[in-house]
Amino acid sequence: MTLRTASPSPSAAAATVGDRGGRNGGSGSRNVQSGNPTSATPVGVASDGHDDHRTRTVTLLILGAGWTYQFLQPLLSAGKITYAATTTTGHDGTIPFRFDEASDDLGPFKNLPDAEYVLVTFPLKGRGPSAKLVRMYNETRRGHGKGELEEALGQEVEVEVDSACHDDSRPDGSLRAEVESQISTDIRSGDGQNPNSNTNTSTTNNNRSDRHIYSPEPTLSSTCSSNNVTASPSSTVTKWIQLGSTGIWTTPDWNDSSSPIDDTNARAVAEEELITLNGCILNLAGLYGGERNPRNWVSRVARSKEQLGQKGALHLIHGRDVARAVVGVVRKDQDGNEKEKGTANTMNDEGRVTNDGNGDDNDRTHTDVGTELFGRRWIVADCVSYDWWNLVWDWMGEHENSKGKVEGGRSEQVAEETTEQKETQKQKERKMERDMKSQYRRWVMELMEENNVRGLPRSMDVLGRKLDARDFWKAIGILPEMRLER
Repeated sequence: MTLRTASPSPSAAAATVGDRGGRNGGSGSRNVQSGNPTSATPVGVASDGHDDHRTRTVTLLILGAGWTYQFLQPLLSAGKITYAATTTTGHDGTIPFRFDEASDDLGPFKNLPDAEYVLVTFPLKGRGPSAKLVRMYNETRRGHGKGELEEALGQEVEVEVDSACHDDSRPDGSLRAEVESQISTDIRSGDGQNPNSNTNTSTTNNNRSDRHIYSPEPTLSSTCSSNNVTASPSSTVTKWIQLGSTGIWTTPDWNDSSSPIDDTNARAVAEEELITLNGCILNLAGLYGGERNPRNWVSRVARSKEQLGQKGALHLIHGRDVARAVVGVVRKDQDGNEKEKGTANTMNDEGRVTNDGNGDDNDRTHTDVGTELFGRRWIVADCVSYDWWNLVWDWMGEHENSKGKVEGGRSEQVAEETTEQKETQKQKERKMERDMKSQYRRWVMELMEENNVRGLPRSMDVLGRKLDARDFWKAIGILPEMRLER
C-alpha cells in the first residue's frame, strides 16, 4: 500500500475549534514521522483513501486544531517535530475526533496515533472528563492501559487494581484510571521491575513467579486509600498538556503560577484532575494575533464610561508565543530540564532554543528553577500588565500612519467612486469613527480627573488583579517574543 502526504491549510484547520472555549473535541491532524526521522511530514494517507496514522508514533498529538494551530503548525514543521492533529470533521487531512465525555466508545481513540505528548486545546469542565480522556487514550495504546495490561499479565492485573482501589470513594472512577495508568506506565517504562531493585526480572513470561509489578512507596493500596495518586514525571509514558485560562486567578493583587485559584471554577476542577495525572496546564492570558486584535474588544467590554472605569489590568499572549510555549515545554522536557549555559535564551524559527550571546549573568534566562514542568499549572502571558485606560487612550488617538484608515484596517480613501451614495457612506463611516474615538478619549480624561490620576499608565497598585508569568518563561528557558501594537 503506497502512501502519499497531505498538506492541509493551517487557516482551514484553525477555523474549526477555538482553543479556549471551543466545542469539546475539536481535532485536526498534521504530521507524523515518515521515512526521514529528522523531518516533520503530514499524516500518511494510503492510496485507497485510508489513513495509516494508527501505526505511526508522533512527538505531539494535538487534540483540537483550533485558533492556536495556525501558529503552532508552522513552528512544529520548521522545528522538525513530528505531530498529528484532530478536528471534529477530519477536514484537510486531519484526524476526525470528538471527545464525548458521556460515551465509553473507544472507537474514536483507536484512530489516534501513539504520542510522546498530547496537547488538549478544548476546555474540560468538572471532575471526571480529564481522567476519562487519559484513560480511554491509554486503553487504546499498544502496551498501555487496562486492556494491554490484561493481555500481557492476564486477569491478575485486574485483581491488582481491584485490591488497590477497594475503597475508592470517587463516583466517576477517576482513581481507578489513575491506578491503571500508573501500573501500565511502571510496567512499560521499567520492564515490569522495580527500578530501585537490582533484580533483572522479566514481564514477558506469563508465569506469575517470573514477574514483578513495581509498586512504589507508598504502596498502590495505601495511595488509593488516600485518594491521592500522583505519577512521577520519570514514570509517565505519554505526557499531557492542557491549554487553560488565567480566569481562574481572581485575587485582586499580584498572582503567579502558584497563587491560590478559584477552586469552584469548573475548568479549574478539571485541570486539577489532570495535574494529579502529572499533566502540565498552560493557563493562557488573553489571546491575540492573526485576526484577533485587542483594539476591537474595546466597544464590547467598555460600552460606557462606567464600564471603562472598572477596567484595571489587561494581560495578553500572542498566538505565536503560545505556540512557542508549547514547543518550549516539549523541548525542555525532552532535554531533561538540564541547565542551559550562556546568556538569555531565545527560540528561533525552527523551534530551537538558542543563545543570543549578549548580556551578563544578570541577563540570563535561568532554567535551573528546581521545578518540574509537569504535575502543575503555569501562567502564560507576555509579562506585561497593560493599563486598560492607557490602551484606550492610545488606540483612540491618531498617528501619522492612521490617515486614510478606519477600525479594522479598511481603506478610508475612496478610489474611483462610481456613485455619490458610496461617497456619502464613506463620509458617514469617517464621522462615526472620529466621534467614537473622541468619546472614549473624553471618558478617559474624565476618569483621570475623578480619580486624581495625573498621567498614564496608572500605578500598578490600583490596577487590581495582575499576573506574573516570569516563572514559566524561566522554566522553559526562552522569552516571549511578540509585542502588542499600539
